[in-house]
Amino acid sequence: MAEFTNANLQVVQPNQPVVYNETPDTCNNGCITHRDGAGVIRLSGPCARSCQRTAKYLVLFGANIAVPAGGTAGAISLAVSIDGEPLPASVGTVTPTAAGDFFNVFIPAKVFATRDGAVISVRNISAQPIEVVNANIIISREA
Repeated sequence: MAEFTNANLQVVQPNQPVVYNETPDTCNNGCITHRDGAGVIRLSGPCARSCQRTAKYLVLFGANIAVPAGGTAGAISLAVSIDGEPLPASVGTVTPTAAGDFFNVFIPAKVFATRDGAVISVRNISAQPIEVVNANIIISREA
């Protein structure tokens, strides 16, 4: 299991990932890797000796999001992405009625990494920038 966080306010541009700057809990076996200050996380696949075709991971993401000052109030969304492609079932959407109104999103997702592994992120899939604060992602590899 690994946990990556960023309690600071960050403005995430469209199609860009949420960035994590702290690692409260690291993966002890090297299956989950991340560099502080980055928005992408690498998940390893099954070992070459395994008969499994994929490695299973549970991803839990939570944060508070808002439309920045000067933005247009309306629906804003984040989604877990694999290799840059958003998972449709992992979209978290809120609809603030005014800029600066924060709402909480919680996104659970199952991710399957092939032998080559997978690169995941949580991306802004909205058409405008969004503010993200108290971002937290927990990833655990399932047996």
